[in-house]
Formats: sequence, structure tokens, C-alpha cells
Amino acid sequence: MGIEKTDAAQVSLSAENVTSSQEGIDILPNFTSPQFLVDYDYPSVTALRDELSGLFKKYDFVLIDCPPAMNMNVVNALLASDGVLLPALLDVLSLEGLSQVLGAIERLMKDHQHNLNITGVLPVMVDTRRQLTTEVKSYIEKNFNVPVLKNHIRMNVKTAEAPSHGKSVIAYEPKSNGAIDYKAVAKEFLELIK
Repeated sequence: MGIEKTDAAQVSLSAENVTSSQEGIDILPNFTSPQFLVDYDYPSVTALRDELSGLFKKYDFVLIDCPPAMNMNVVNALLASDGVLLPALLDVLSLEGLSQVLGAIERLMKDHQHNLNITGVLPVMVDTRRQLTTEVKSYIEKNFNVPVLKNHIRMNVKTAEAPSHGKSVIAYEPKSNGAIDYKAVAKEFLELIK
């Protein structure tokens, strides 16, 4: 998105570090784990929510991108959120990961009495030529108690190239399959959260 990595010591999750991207999106970069989230002597699962609560009121949407792990940073993001969209590969091995993540989220919400809406599962890196893709999507729809988005993100070279140019795929190659897919997913997402 055209935002350069800064010295890690200068990066912290604070409203004062919000910067506007070349594409007109405000971003709070977090290139390293913020120190207050990984204080293992006094860990806080609400540090992110507490730190950014005032900032949340300024925007219609705040999207928090998380790694595929259940660590203190992800716990903080989930407890600061009112919804979650779960990207998933449509392959057999990803089913176990999805099951584990959903179970962990359920336990976390119960333990902290937090209401989190599972907005849905977003199929990513989809190859529609494979029969396995259709079978895994169908399995998720039948066996997991979560919606699966109708739209998906296909495997696309332009999507992979865009970050090296400091742009989203929509700015980098607006007519690519990746850009088309992300626009369709965004439209469906807005409908789901109405």
C-alpha cells in the first residue's frame, strides 16, 4: 500500500501512528509485535481494544489482519473485534486448521464473555479447475456451523506481484482476476454485515 517499513523500535499500535496510504486508506502499520501485547509477566488480552477504543469510533470499519496462529496478538485482535472473517484454503489439510481455529475462538469467547460474530469463511487461492476445491467447500458448508462466502479469491499472479510494487492488486492491475475477486468479496462482505 506504499507504506515503508520503519525502524521496529518506532512501530507501536497507537492512534498517533495511523498513516494514510497512497490509495486513501488509513493504515496502522505493525511490522513487529507491539511490546504491550507480549508482556508475558503481565499479559493483557484487552490491550489492543483498550489502546484503540477511541480510534474505532472514527471509522465505519476497522479491519485487523492477523497471522494464522492463536497467539497473544490474535487473542487481542479477536477480543477487540465484533466480527471475524476466516480465510481458508480449500484443501483437506486446511479443514483441520479451520476446525481448530473455530474451536479456539469458541473457547476464547466463552472464557471472556465476548460476543464475536463469525462473518464467514473466505476461500482463498482457489483453483476452480480442481474437483477437490468444490468438495472441500461443500464439506465446510455441511459440517461447520459457519457461512462460506459465495465469492472467493482465485490464485492470481497479479495478486502476488502487487505488494512488491507497494500497491493493492486493485491499484496495481484493476482488471486482473485478483482485483475482480476482491471487489466481489468486499461487496458480499458489506451485504453480510448489514
